[in-house]
Amino acid sequence: MSNFDRFQTPYLAIRFPDPQENEDRKYSDCSGCTESITETDLALGVVLDIYGMVVHDNIDCIKKAVQAKTLY
Repeated sequence: MSNFDRFQTPYLAIRFPDPQENEDRKYSDCSGCTESITETDLALGVVLDIYGMVVHDNIDCIKKAVQAKTLY
């Protein structure tokens, strides 16, 4: 048994994941385009929270999520 065994607990693996792992965990689905949103997208700030819905930060996803229409 070494002193480094205390750093291999499930709590630490979930709360403090290895930054070198390339696995993106799914956060939610976009309410506009229904594509998956990862935690990396959330950290980069390309996601908005509109009325409790998670959407990508582009005009098409926002329009679909809130069912907006363009008037000419």
